[in-house]
Amino acid sequence: MKHITGSILILFLSLSVIIMSGCTSKNDDAENIPTTEELLASQYDEACSALGESCSTDKILEYVKEWADDKGLETVVNNNNILVISSDPSEGHSEDLSTTIHCTVTGKDNLSEMQYLSELMYVISNAKKHGKIYGIVSTQAGNRNIPEIYRDTDNFITLFSSDDNSVLNETAYSRSYKVSKDISWTSPRFKKAYKISISGLRGGNITDVSEGHPNPILQLNSIMAKWNTSGYLYDIASFSGGTGPGKYGNSASITVVISENDEEKFLSRIEKQQSSFNKKYGDDEENYEFTVEEVDIPDRVMTSDSANSCISLLYTMITGDYTPDDENEYEDTVAYSNIGRFSISDSSAVLKMQIYSMDKDIFDEMDDAVKTIGEISDFKVSVIANYPYWRESVNSRLFADLNRLTEAGLEPYSSFGVTVCTTVYKHNSNTECIGIGINFDNWADRSDMLTDYLKSTQK
Repeated sequence: MKHITGSILILFLSLSVIIMSGCTSKNDDAENIPTTEELLASQYDEACSALGESCSTDKILEYVKEWADDKGLETVVNNNNILVISSDPSEGHSEDLSTTIHCTVTGKDNLSEMQYLSELMYVISNAKKHGKIYGIVSTQAGNRNIPEIYRDTDNFITLFSSDDNSVLNETAYSRSYKVSKDISWTSPRFKKAYKISISGLRGGNITDVSEGHPNPILQLNSIMAKWNTSGYLYDIASFSGGTGPGKYGNSASITVVISENDEEKFLSRIEKQQSSFNKKYGDDEENYEFTVEEVDIPDRVMTSDSANSCISLLYTMITGDYTPDDENEYEDTVAYSNIGRFSISDSSAVLKMQIYSMDKDIFDEMDDAVKTIGEISDFKVSVIANYPYWRESVNSRLFADLNRLTEAGLEPYSSFGVTVCTTVYKHNSNTECIGIGINFDNWADRSDMLTDYLKSTQK
């Protein structure tokens, strides 16, 4: 609906400009100065016309670079993942606070992404009085490698798409793990092989912890765990799924070898899982496929010990909302665990997962749980990355100053996921950072807020 509203808005604004131009008297000396809304709509329309509804990120960076060059702004492209636009301090403002304005592009949804990209382009080109400004347009991969010079500015403001006036000011403690085990192989014991697959899921980043994100790895593992507890034997030839520790998986598949005598019961078990999946997730996951097909007997399978360890680990590992044993004062979800990737190679089985918590004590309890469960299943647990808890107080300089400059108000919200603000804070806790949600209803107000703020950043 937002996209349709935006298109109508742009058409309306274009017609308004034409009508107003026609009604202006030739003798009227007043200059017809376009509004912020009109300038943003024009920039958005140009970007969408040039880039379409989707395109490669390289094409987006190239488009913005050409635009900045035409404006006489200095640009630097870093490894094709990061574009930096530089604007020197205006006269008399060389000692003002420095500011980095950032946004992430994927090229997958330009109708939304061009909203906040147009915002960034507008602010950088229309700020008249300001200290040093950097504008950064980066890919998701580039977000991890933003150079220190830009993370060390006094202010770091990242723009994102939001349906309301959300302002990101808090992210959780976070830790990602590699949980691994050496595995052994043997010859299949049985004569029937089936490949079970789930694909076409929406996936997405862990920043959205709302219900409706099925885990395809755990869905398939549930089939085998229930099969195992019912006393039936099986071999596993392959098992993989997911993309990364901090993401919801799009797909997973497992190849299983079973006894011919158990074939009917096994297919019935899968059918029950398919029905349960569709009942719970079918409305949200419109493009998913949950299939089972008979395949050739594989040359090798994991030994029983290796296979059972994998099924046991996935079945017992903490995942989803995490509630500690003792009661706490929080009403909303404050902790979350995500199993993001599982794969089996020639030599090992590897689980990659991430935990998040707004509460340090709960976070430590989750960490102990991951390590304990891994050890029970004979898996080695190693930490891949740590991220600190970050919170920008509503009374902080940056948040409070911006809030005073907007009639729409700033609505703070928290995120479990690792964001650009998290990594900026981890690198330099003195940089004041905030995320600002942009939409067609608030983008003019947000643009005026930011340009007004940049006028008043004296140290």
